[in-house]
Amino acid sequence: MLEQRASHEEALAKNPEVRVASVINKNSDVLADSNHKNVGKNMLALEAENSFANHSSFMEKINEDWSLLLILENRILFKSLKAVYLTTALVLLVTIMLITSAFLYISRKYEEAHALANEVRAVSDIYLAVAKISLQTGSVELIRTTDDFTALFKGDFTHFPARTKALCSVLSSKQSYELLERFMDTKTLPERLKLVNSISQEILDSKGRWLRIRFITVDYTLEGDIHHVLWALESIDEDRKQQEKLRKLSETDMMTGIKNRGTGEQVIRSALAQGTPGMFCLVDIDLFKSINDTYGHQAGDDVICAVADSLKTAFRDADIVFRLGGDEFAAFAHGVTAPEIGEKIIQRFFERIRSIYIPAPQDRTVSVSVGAAFYPKQTLSGHDGFETLYQRADESLYKSKKSTGNALSFAL
Repeated sequence: MLEQRASHEEALAKNPEVRVASVINKNSDVLADSNHKNVGKNMLALEAENSFANHSSFMEKINEDWSLLLILENRILFKSLKAVYLTTALVLLVTIMLITSAFLYISRKYEEAHALANEVRAVSDIYLAVAKISLQTGSVELIRTTDDFTALFKGDFTHFPARTKALCSVLSSKQSYELLERFMDTKTLPERLKLVNSISQEILDSKGRWLRIRFITVDYTLEGDIHHVLWALESIDEDRKQQEKLRKLSETDMMTGIKNRGTGEQVIRSALAQGTPGMFCLVDIDLFKSINDTYGHQAGDDVICAVADSLKTAFRDADIVFRLGGDEFAAFAHGVTAPEIGEKIIQRFFERIRSIYIPAPQDRTVSVSVGAAFYPKQTLSGHDGFETLYQRADESLYKSKKSTGNALSFAL
């Protein structure tokens, strides 16, 4: 047993971490030491002589009287611990970085999902009602609706095809009913959605508002047939009103409020192409340049507007009245083919013209010249077109301008 302990102590003494290995008694006398010179000395005196400030000491009892004392150098002792600490710190740092990266990634994905949800919600807000329909069973899952359209989905709505007629009756005006009924036919949907992802139809509802109905493909069966579609209802009334407003602006002469030249000529050409008979008139304000020179451009603009108003009043709403430009106007009276009827219309126009006057610096009345031609006129090559009709009216206008004020000439 003593031999084993001696061998153990000898091994300890050879350990580079051990500075001193001693066996001492109760009085701290050194009985055995890794340094033979210390044997017989007192350990307390040795500690006073040597600096063991950066060392650690460990004592183990051998028996009742003897103890084993080890003094280890901290630098060597904690060298391995330092490596452990550094490794642990590095692992911890990497772990924190991974956790932080994961947290940032999850946060970014959450923000993206939240933003996407807001975008989807914003897109869905444009729809008054959205329903998911199974083309295999006809079942309906209501996704979104508003108070105005909740009535559409009241009652038994488990089979969409059976409710299409009721939906059409509630949604559509009389003039749009057949159009909507054909569009809502789910039997023809697979064919209509064969090459596109969505189809739509615009209708007027029973209150005169514009709606857009849309079918959108959602998914397919394993056999490749359309499984689900979205049925979406959207109000486009404001868009339509805005489009109509822009259309009217593009077709209107800004000064007078009547049609501009491009629109007027296009409408007349379309009427002539359909064989619509009528009287085409060209109107020119007499001595308009002198009005501008004498009274100023504002007075000239007022005269132009007054002549335009007189034309609109003298001709019917169905007739086409437009400004060619400057002080020139034109009109087409539908269905008027007899000179006597045409003359009554033009005389009515002249009466209104006579009420126009320029108040300063002295009262001055306004007069116009009118040239008119009738359509159709049989020619060797058939009926004349717009260009020929315009030319004949222009020749008549030239004749009228040779007369004094409010003159009318008809083309032969």
